[in-house]
Amino acid sequence: MSGYERTEVENHVRYIVASDILQKVFSSLVSKEKRRRGKRVSLVVELLRQKAEVGDRVIAYTEERPEDRKARTLRGAIDEFKLIHPRLGKELEELIQQTRREQNEYLVFALEPDYKLGEEDYIGVLRDLGFNTRRAMALYPHILEISEKLKKASEQKERSILIPR
Repeated sequence: MSGYERTEVENHVRYIVASDILQKVFSSLVSKEKRRRGKRVSLVVELLRQKAEVGDRVIAYTEERPEDRKARTLRGAIDEFKLIHPRLGKELEELIQQTRREQNEYLVFALEPDYKLGEEDYIGVLRDLGFNTRRAMALYPHILEISEKLKKASEQKERSILIPR
């Protein structure tokens, strides 16, 4: 095999590395958006409580809804069970305290230090996420810029992922 052809394993690992980097970017953006949305929700609720004008182009109001809530937490239920059934409660606590030792298998992956992912690696992941080629190519430089700003993802950093059983 020549030094320029990619193996099937290499193609898949490159995809996984690109996917991991994109996931970190998207996850960071989603977390940021959730925090900002929460602040906006609080602001709108406060404005509504102050009887601020809503406007004609949006709907905004608060309402209380009856919802079923658990009568107790799991810990509370266990404690109550132990009071009613002391012997069984002790056995239940012992079962809860037992830990199970598992041998998990992980795939460890990265790019070698002298290599970098190409644009086509990222475009392929974006296409798999449902973007057409044109949109994926338009998004790519922006996502790469965000990734570099976040400094969370190095293509050469070894990563691992739990192998599903």
